[in-house]
Amino acid sequence: MARALQRWEENLTQAKAYLESRAISGETAKAFNLGVVGFDDQGYERYAGRLAIPYLDRKGPVGFTFRCMADHNCKAESCPKYLQLEGQEVGFWNICALVDSDSAVAHITEGEIDGLTLTQVVGDEPVGALAGVSKWRPYFPFVLNGFERVVLWSDPDDAGEKMRAKFKAHVPNADIVQMPPPNDVNSLLVAQGPDVLRALYQEEEES
Repeated sequence: MARALQRWEENLTQAKAYLESRAISGETAKAFNLGVVGFDDQGYERYAGRLAIPYLDRKGPVGFTFRCMADHNCKAESCPKYLQLEGQEVGFWNICALVDSDSAVAHITEGEIDGLTLTQVVGDEPVGALAGVSKWRPYFPFVLNGFERVVLWSDPDDAGEKMRAKFKAHVPNADIVQMPPPNDVNSLLVAQGPDVLRALYQEEEES
């Protein structure tokens, strides 16, 4: 997987327009080793042309999420917005930042794009992400219990409600930032800029 990721990183310029449309900076993209799967990459044909978002541990990539970048409505086109490798078992995206941080506060988003977005807003406080509540594993609270606060940035939909319930039940140091409908972290930043996210965070801290 490490060699594949290296190839895909060399294709990152192909994602320039998409990343700009999501307000994800080139610096952020490079810092998190984003890439684009080549159309001639044997064994990865299913993911060709997609943004490759790696899950990294200290030794390198342990899995990927592949995000469609086509300019269409994925649902209307019966195109899976996100794909992962068959049989892939991953935990938190950006796990090293969570386990290595000495910050008192950690942030968790619902999805890697939101995680990439939020890293540009919260400074030195680590950001992790889960690719949906179905990815929850029993050991996750142990990853998070060293923080004074774990801030879940919750989407305003049924999946977000399930994620909130999971955190309330299993992460006693969790606080919730509820995103205003119909937005997630990224769409709100794109529409209104980072200050609105900082304001939501400030409101949660003061509540």
